[in-house]
Amino acid sequence: MRKLQEAVSSAKRQFLGYEEVWEEDGSHSVYVDENLVEDPDTDETIKRTKVVRQGKRVIKFKTDKPGFRVAFVNGRPKEIKITPQELITRKKAAKKGARKSKGKKSRAAIQRKKSLRLVRK
Repeated sequence: MRKLQEAVSSAKRQFLGYEEVWEEDGSHSVYVDENLVEDPDTDETIKRTKVVRQGKRVIKFKTDKPGFRVAFVNGRPKEIKITPQELITRKKAAKKGARKSKGKKSRAAIQRKKSLRLVRK
């Protein structure tokens, strides 16, 4: 059981982009994946945020660059330009979704509050 937990935590660390190494003398090193670190020379600004999905905390990648979205390329998050057709489709879907969700917003807020309270514990 212990080996399974170590394998899962190792896979999780690799997904999050860092690896921790403990030496025999007790020293501790953290190696960060260079692909996920924000480089000042590039304009990519991918941020990791924690969101709640089905009662569990999930890491979601977001960008603050207008006209771009985050997609996974070879298992890594990357900023990709939104095409004009995709932009129109998103606009239409947002209007339709806003109409449908208007009456459900107060109930969703109550559920979100309850969910976040469970995660903090």
